[in-house]
Amino acid sequence: MRSFVLRRVKAKLYHVLMGEEKCTLDLAFDFIPLSYDWVLKRLEGVERRIENLLGLGVSITLALPVAARVVTHGEGLHLTQYLISPLVPVIVVLFVSGTGLGLYARQLRRVSLPSPGALHDSYLDLSPDSFRRTMLKYAAVHYTKNAQLLRDKSSYADMIGILYGLELLFGILWVLFL
Repeated sequence: MRSFVLRRVKAKLYHVLMGEEKCTLDLAFDFIPLSYDWVLKRLEGVERRIENLLGLGVSITLALPVAARVVTHGEGLHLTQYLISPLVPVIVVLFVSGTGLGLYARQLRRVSLPSPGALHDSYLDLSPDSFRRTMLKYAAVHYTKNAQLLRDKSSYADMIGILYGLELLFGILWVLFL
């Protein structure tokens, strides 16, 4: 169904761009579900990326002591010898920062969508053209908010990746210089 609507809208848009047709309210109205669908898919991808980065951060943090044990060939290093390294607090701070930022990014604002209750209470008595114009206006506002949410979450995901990359770098240095 979605691909059929997308093909139909693309075909109409092509004719509008070529000057063969005028943009109509119906054509603009057809873009509303597609814009919500696009934003939701992109947000889903960013959410997955944040989840994967959080899993990676935990894996890195748990793998560092194991790697240290392997590198030292199990020569009986005690916990105090692991912890006295000046790199350990840096690694812990990077892990906590990345994890905290990831959890914050997950709880960030929610997607803006039209409220069915508001549609029922306020807009059912409008004429079809007035209803379409109103929904088009609200879809534009929601699209702007959702695009900003997408940019924010993507930026947080990038920062989380950098923090965990630094954690891995300092972890490798810590393991090599034990």
